[in-house]
Amino acid sequence: KGTERLSDSERVILESIREDMKKIIGEASADHAEDQGEVDRARNAFETCRIPTGQISGAASATESHESTHTECRTQEQTLYNTQNDTCEFAKAASTNVKAPVCPDPLPHNASLQEMKQHVNEVRAYLQEAGQLNQSLAETKAACEGAKEQHAEQVRKCKQLQSAYEMAFCSYHQLLTDSCSMYAKCYASKVTEQAEIHAA
Repeated sequence: KGTERLSDSERVILESIREDMKKIIGEASADHAEDQGEVDRARNAFETCRIPTGQISGAASATESHESTHTECRTQEQTLYNTQNDTCEFAKAASTNVKAPVCPDPLPHNASLQEMKQHVNEVRAYLQEAGQLNQSLAETKAACEGAKEQHAEQVRKCKQLQSAYEMAFCSYHQLLTDSCSMYAKCYASKVTEQAEIHAA
């Protein structure tokens, strides 16, 4: 009962068994650590399959900004188009329906001094009315031409903004397509790697 002594040969055998067990346990632990390392690496490899969410978010914001600016420009373009139509229609009506002032009748050769003075006043009134009419017609025509130019300039501006919007949208779409494709390929390759590790 706890007092039995081992012989020297028995001690040697037990010591040998102890060393063998240590070796077996050490090798098993090393193999486990190596296997676990492979499993961890296969699991962590999926983290390399990333989608550039920050870049995509930035591209989406830029596209929305370009779209909003372009839409606002087109709204202003329509307003200027309506103004152009109204202004030019008014100018057309003014020139079509114009009532020219009546030119005074020529004086007879034997007209009196009073008749001459009256005639001079009539001519002056005629010239004044004709001048005002010409000025009015010129102003309405200038307003029409100005409205046309404003609309044309807005159209040019909107075309540039449309090009910028389309380029931004295409870049955004390409980024989404490329990101999805790259992620799908990366994920598929990591699934294959993981399956090979588990099968080993």
